[in-house]
Amino acid sequence: MGSRWSTTLALCYLGWVAVQQGTPAAAAALLDESLALTEAQGMPQAGVLCHLGLAQVALATAEPRQAARQLAAAAALRQRLGTTLTPYERQMVARLEQAIGPP
Repeated sequence: MGSRWSTTLALCYLGWVAVQQGTPAAAAALLDESLALTEAQGMPQAGVLCHLGLAQVALATAEPRQAARQLAAAAALRQRLGTTLTPYERQMVARLEQAIGPP
């Protein structure tokens, strides 16, 4: 499991870096690939991070509804897993929710 987990997380984190560097298309490709691996390999914990990253991509490309869907997917996955947000993730979700605005 070690190398699969590492590859999946590396793709996810590279996606996060790409969105921060202003290359949302590259970020989306990396995050989508990582998300597909999380699902195929039964590693849902990393899926939460992928959905949060895809929410950032959606905001970067002026798609607030897609960002909201990604946040909802991350929340549903966390609930299914019985996990909570880390303090950093809480801050990120709050920033994303503020940027998305009211429903």
